[in-house]
Amino acid sequence: MTVRGALVLTLVALIAALSWWLQGRVKTPAGLLGTQGPEQPDYYMDGYRILVTDDQGRPQYRMHGERMAHLPSDDTGELTAPELTLYTPDAPPWTVKAASGWVSPGAKEVDLRGGVQITRLAQAGQSAIRIDTETLAVRPQERTARTEDPVVAVAPEGRLTAVGMVADLDARRIEFLSQARGEYVAR
Repeated sequence: MTVRGALVLTLVALIAALSWWLQGRVKTPAGLLGTQGPEQPDYYMDGYRILVTDDQGRPQYRMHGERMAHLPSDDTGELTAPELTLYTPDAPPWTVKAASGWVSPGAKEVDLRGGVQITRLAQAGQSAIRIDTETLAVRPQERTARTEDPVVAVAPEGRLTAVGMVADLDARRIEFLSQARGEYVAR
């Protein structure tokens, strides 16, 4: 063996020994290198923004928030501080905010939890409205929403409390399901 061959062999052995030593010293965060379990996210997005349009490029809905984590076991997503804006024809958009949420595969359903707030700005002939509840199941493509929880709806004309709500945003119809009580402000 030549001196050059011995030098190359020594260098390779030194790199191998250094690699082995570094592997033992470096701590790998959980969830990396294929070690995630079925309930661990395989990826996440911080500060995510999603815009879905129709065939003509018109916005259908927009979603953004602090974090979206994808769960590979069922192809769903966990949301942190989501905000969903649903566009309706010839009317101001509806905005829905919550502390957390879950999104189904293909975003067919978005379940929102914790301090859910639904708002719509005023337009000619319709007042602004704000609806508060604890949970809300939204079908963004159909522009419908539903909850079984208590709701409080506030508009300049008054305040309404109820238990449960079904909203069809395209039809501009909100149905309060039970125990509806209202206070009307006379002008």
